Amino acid sequence: MITFDFTGGLRRYGWKGNNVDGDCVVASLEDLRMAKATAAASTIEKILYHVGFRPPGDAYTLDIYAQYLATLGEVPGPDVGVYVDGFLRWCIAHQPAPLVLAWGRVDLSQDVDATIRALALQYTGAMLTIELTYNSWANFFQRTPWDVGPTSQDQPSPALWHEVALVRATADYDVVATWDQNKLATPAYMQLCARSCYVVLMHEDTWRPGFADKLEAIQTLPVFQVAAGI
Repeated sequence: MITFDFTGGLRRYGWKGNNVDGDCVVASLEDLRMAKATAAASTIEKILYHVGFRPPGDAYTLDIYAQYLATLGEVPGPDVGVYVDGFLRWCIAHQPAPLVLAWGRVDLSQDVDATIRALALQYTGAMLTIELTYNSWANFFQRTPWDVGPTSQDQPSPALWHEVALVRATADYDVVATWDQNKLATPAYMQLCARSCYVVLMHEDTWRPGFADKLEAIQTLPVFQVAAGI
């Protein structure tokens, strides 16, 4: 089984405004950016980032969210979500510099856990579009891992779409960054609840080895886009 840890010891990511507005897609991208920017020497006791990196906070993330919504004639709000593909296309076209250098999408059906782990390992983390269960949403702050069960409260709900960043995988759990923490999820939860996996290359990826290989590989995915001049 594939395991990895890109958190660099990160345990608190900040809410990035997602406790106020429906910016989970933008927050997920910025949580992933933080993980990609951690230095190899980071530990739980001391998080080290690449020189020059400034962790994104609520104000920055909400500003990006508002800028994108403005292009759609919309304004921020708790029920105003973001379509991932459209947002990532805007990130690539962002001026004066792209916020994302390349991205790709894989829709999930079979072997979900193996697929998302392989993609996250290859691209230093991934973004997942999932349908939460009512229990995983209502009991988020409990220490219980996300899991599924026979009742309707423990089955995925189309009304509870959410975006998270897959930043770690152990032998027993996938670990996602969302809502200011790392949350454990069982492979069974991902199998039933994960719908799409997005891999993203950002400026922070250029600080890690193998960027050229990742850029080439991302262009073999079913859906992808690369910024001009990259």
